[in-house]
Amino acid sequence: SVVGTLAGLPDWAGLGAAGLLGVFLLRAPIRAQLVRLKDVGVWWSHKTGDAPKSALPVLSRGLLWVVPVYLGMEAAFQLVQLFLPQVQPTPEILQRMLLMPIDVILFNFMIAAALEEWVFRRGLFALIVEKIKKWGAPSSWWFWPAAIASALIFSGTHYIDWGPMLARLGVGDADLGSSLAGAYAFTWASFSARAVGGVILAFLYASSGTLLVPLIAHFGANALQAVGLRWGFWPF
Repeated sequence: SVVGTLAGLPDWAGLGAAGLLGVFLLRAPIRAQLVRLKDVGVWWSHKTGDAPKSALPVLSRGLLWVVPVYLGMEAAFQLVQLFLPQVQPTPEILQRMLLMPIDVILFNFMIAAALEEWVFRRGLFALIVEKIKKWGAPSSWWFWPAAIASALIFSGTHYIDWGPMLARLGVGDADLGSSLAGAYAFTWASFSARAVGGVILAFLYASSGTLLVPLIAHFGANALQAVGLRWGFWPF
């Protein structure tokens, strides 16, 4: 609000300008972190005999990207919501989960993050990259088509009614099906936010070469949202 007032602009425009200024002033540290991200991924993936490696460097890289992933999604959500305002209800299945003990909540978020990263980054994103490579496209073209396509599919799957599909496969019961049905109400803001998150997570996977970095960042961003939803912490 202060930034917007000083700039004579709406709050969102002032904060956006401040964010761009911050990125400009911090471009050297940001570039160093990107190099470090790649170095840690190469080190983790490189075989070095039987000696176990410490997970702390990879964990620290993933945790470092939790807030950027969350803020990128939040910025996309607020920007689209500004022009296409729609009600964003909290899904029933998420409301139920947030009433569970905190360790159960974190466990569910970790499983969800691991599953989604495995399917959409390790699976879909990598598959599209391989297809583009076979087509003979330059290396500079590999990332963006694969990242955007996989991110759009990643976002879209959050609005699929899985109840009938599970029932046809003989998995679960009526209560499970009803809880999964319409788990997320579609809004352009939420769709755009998840798509932006998917692109950032694909970048983390492509840059580091290890799925652990986007997995940790994904889990952390989900956890921040849980903090806001369960305890009413307004920034999240």
